[in-house]
Amino acid sequence: NGHYQGNARPRKQYSVVTNNNQVHWLKPDTIDTKSFPEKWVNISFIDKDHRLWIGTEEGLYKIFPRGFETYQRDALPMIWSMIEDKNQNMWFASYNFGLRKLKGNSFSEFSAESLSNFGRGFYFQAQMDERGALYFPNFKGIMCYDGKSFSKIDNDFCWASFYDPDQKVLVGGYLKHIKVFDLDHRKVREIG
Repeated sequence: NGHYQGNARPRKQYSVVTNNNQVHWLKPDTIDTKSFPEKWVNISFIDKDHRLWIGTEEGLYKIFPRGFETYQRDALPMIWSMIEDKNQNMWFASYNFGLRKLKGNSFSEFSAESLSNFGRGFYFQAQMDERGALYFPNFKGIMCYDGKSFSKIDNDFCWASFYDPDQKVLVGGYLKHIKVFDLDHRKVREIG
């Protein structure tokens, strides 16, 4: 029962899956489950340094091998998606509050209002292609950040995205169909 979100990249022989207020570490022979009482867990992500990030409606947890850090709702509200860019900065997409970028120990904010031409109501599974472009699925389609500026790829409500590095395509998951885009953001296929 409940919604399961498998977002963390496999690292060191385990994967992470989230649902409701739980995080499940899937190891070769076991499943470890941790509960976050009264926190709705939306997303999990394992960064290049093997730290686990857990995004909730009420903020963010960063878990180290021997400790953790928290960011409350006023700093990082309603985290529904996150991605690490090629410079190891963390990006957090909020359903109602735009984007935040964490570089070192300081945040840059891209408010929902400032991004309204490109996207709003951010959803699950931000992606990065091999060039370092970031993709954020949202209520207005897919928003792209190329390292310098934001742009919009599509106009339809996109729930989730996936980047396939072998085929070099971005796949968007929509209400009753999927769309596939090449690196020039041209739609090359639509199914459904």
